[in-house]
Amino acid sequence: MHVTTATSDALQRYLDLASQQMKLTAENMANVDTPGYNLVGFDQTRTENNGLTLTTANGAVLVSEGRSYALGTATVGGNVDVVSAGGKDITSSLTGGSLGGILQARDQDLPTVASALDTLAYAIGSAVNTQNAAGVDANGNPGGNLFTLPASATGAASTIAVGATDPNAVAAAATGQGSSGNGNATALSSLANANLVGGQTIADNYASLLTQLGSTASRMSDENTTQQQSLAQLTTQQSSQSSVSLDQEAANLTLYERSYDAAAKVFTIVDQLMASALNLGEETTVT
Repeated sequence: MHVTTATSDALQRYLDLASQQMKLTAENMANVDTPGYNLVGFDQTRTENNGLTLTTANGAVLVSEGRSYALGTATVGGNVDVVSAGGKDITSSLTGGSLGGILQARDQDLPTVASALDTLAYAIGSAVNTQNAAGVDANGNPGGNLFTLPASATGAASTIAVGATDPNAVAAAATGQGSSGNGNATALSSLANANLVGGQTIADNYASLLTQLGSTASRMSDENTTQQQSLAQLTTQQSSQSSVSLDQEAANLTLYERSYDAAAKVFTIVDQLMASALNLGEETTVT
């Protein structure tokens, strides 16, 4: 139970940190002095004046011909959402970049994990309470709830708590055994191997959740590596297309110089021929 609660608290801390980071990045993303367009995916369109317009995937303008349009944030339902310069909520349409990754984690991945933890915590608490109620405590009274739970599984991982402070509240004896029996204690311990959550035991369900998280993290890491490699390849191709070869330029310069010298000699010869023709074949000096 400690692991489940601690994991839920860690998720909440991550959500808080993600919200703070998202607020800072969103408010500064459209600042032309901030090289921050790796924060979110965007589209670019060339204008009639040979300028560029940068927009988000849903068309919210970030930069248009040298003018920036700062994004803002608003708190909606306890979450920090991103709004365009015109005040429109564009959170759901932001993809790509670190900001898009934060939003996907906050609005899609983490809620899935939190829901699984809630289901697990609620199943454990409910099963233990039900089984304890079937026995007799040390005082000879029917067992009561050992855990306090919300009315539904929603939020159970963060709110589940031990409700009984007296060890005698554990109904170890089965009905008819008397307060000194241990039949119900055996049944309580057997819950660890019972299929309580989606046809799985508690340990198997939690292991499946961790496996899913690890698989997701590995997939994201692989996709990031692939994208970085693609970016490096495209950058190399761009550089090879636009780079200047100093050796080639030196060879061209030598060629141009020789061509100039050759053209100068041609003009010199033409001048001599013209001078000779004008002087009826007499040798003259051309200056």
